[in-house]
Amino acid sequence: MKKKYLYIIIIFIIISLFTGIVFYMNIKRNDINVDYENNIAENAYEIPIYNSIDDVFEFTYKKVLNPNTQEYTYTLIYIDKNSGKECKITNRYGAYTYGNNKVYVCCTDNNTTHTIYEIDLTNNMEEKEIYSFDKRYSIVDHLEFYNNKIYYCLTYGSSGWLSSLNLKDNTIELISELKNVEFRIKGDNIFFIDEREALITMNLQNNEKEIIDFDCNIENISEDKLVFGKSVSITDDQMGVFYYEYDLNSKKEKEIIENYYGGIMGEDRIVRFNSKYFTFNKELQLIEIEDNGKEKVLTEEKDFHALTILPNNEILLERNEPEDEEGYGENIKSYIYNMEKNTLTPTEDNRIYEYSKIILDK
Repeated sequence: MKKKYLYIIIIFIIISLFTGIVFYMNIKRNDINVDYENNIAENAYEIPIYNSIDDVFEFTYKKVLNPNTQEYTYTLIYIDKNSGKECKITNRYGAYTYGNNKVYVCCTDNNTTHTIYEIDLTNNMEEKEIYSFDKRYSIVDHLEFYNNKIYYCLTYGSSGWLSSLNLKDNTIELISELKNVEFRIKGDNIFFIDEREALITMNLQNNEKEIIDFDCNIENISEDKLVFGKSVSITDDQMGVFYYEYDLNSKKEKEIIENYYGGIMGEDRIVRFNSKYFTFNKELQLIEIEDNGKEKVLTEEKDFHALTILPNNEILLERNEPEDEEGYGENIKSYIYNMEKNTLTPTEDNRIYEYSKIILDK
């Protein structure tokens, strides 16, 4: 009889332990899911009403890793220029642009169907489909807005075409064949790489074109400069890549810095802000470059690969770090560099931004 009771007690203990373990695992799993959801929505709903473009410092995609699927999700947000808070715009992902208090996002389905959505920032982020077309095995890589037209690059295999969609009548105008998916619009001018691999500036009022340089890759337009990368012969058998600026006013070209590192689409590696450049040196430390060429190292820590300018004199930095003490695996960690305090602080939510667009013209 005593043995019978003993067996019952042992079975009860085993069941209790098993139940406790399952309960604990469910809690941990729920914690992960909550952290994931919170990361997506972190500060994203604290500005419920959009007033005007004057509220916006920049648009950007927030990138969050889903621990359950090990895949990234993207949320298009804008960052308020005063508070630095995020405001969610849409979960749709694709090339985007903005104009007339609206955001336009082009989503591609199975590399075939391209659909452009208009999101009204002044009407509770209301979305509507405004244009759709099919082009198999193609991607819309970049959008720009000018004079009630959406300019876009359609990449098909190794070729690309720069075209515009007139929002009044949905007519399409082909502008040029491209050799690089990047193009930019500033003022009345559009900048792109044509089929000859020439960097072109074209006036959108009269279609007059000028050649700026050859064998270039457009990086961005920041304030009064166009920034581009260019391959330069260092020795008879060695090529180097350098960043250059093209002054939009004087139309003069000047070397900025050698490009010591690679990167992926969506990452900014050199940005001009408040008449200074922010980029990385050979050790991949954050540096500041003035117009006279003077460089200043801002962070002792190294190995950063992307930066995003934020309001309130802050810069978001990203780098890959080992997942464990032995150095196996990598994960992206983000930091906030404060330009006034000269401090580097890990972010609490490990936020990552891609395809950021600072509002240049108010």
